[in-house]
Amino acid sequence: YYIWVAAVSSGGQGPYSIRVSQITYNAKDGSPPTNITITRLSQGVGFRVSWTAPILPPGLTITGYSVQYKKQGTPDNSYIAVTVGVATQKDITGLQSGTKYQIRVATVTHLGRGPRSFCCQDNSLPSQVQDVTVERDLSDGLPSLTLSWTEVSETGITYTVWYSASRGTTTEPPSGASYKTGINGTSTTLSGLEQDAKYFIWVAAVSSDGQGPY
Repeated sequence: YYIWVAAVSSGGQGPYSIRVSQITYNAKDGSPPTNITITRLSQGVGFRVSWTAPILPPGLTITGYSVQYKKQGTPDNSYIAVTVGVATQKDITGLQSGTKYQIRVATVTHLGRGPRSFCCQDNSLPSQVQDVTVERDLSDGLPSLTLSWTEVSETGITYTVWYSASRGTTTEPPSGASYKTGINGTSTTLSGLEQDAKYFIWVAAVSSDGQGPY
């Protein structure tokens, strides 16, 4: 079955939810895990999936679980399955930032894989900031730089800018770089810079889940 949910007010019906699916099953096949919880990992781009073991009918024994995840909007046959022992949690890492994932968990018994849970959704970290431009401003006699960039697609975003006269690397700023946080909108001005210095600049989007890539 494919299932959609929508909120309805006196003004009409709101948008449909993300589609979820569930296969009906017989009691003899057991039950899917319940209370699926997704927690953001503090390091890297990934999440921890945890669940409650189901109560199975007599004669069935849990031998493990199958955690399955895919990028939202991709076909159902694109799920990646990870086999887990009898523990009721699994860390999924190495994901793509700024990408939404759908996750489901199935119980595995000595008879094989049982029914899958409903899909749960994880919102990965914000997307990478694109189209950063820099303009010099000497209008007040002091060197400053005005930056602008394209807004990322996620909502509830602020931006952080790092800048340094040291090169750092192509992927992240050097230790000790100056930074400006909590920027709303898609532009900011950096003031109080050194004269005749070449600056290297990095911009990242930040959400309640954490910081996206530079």
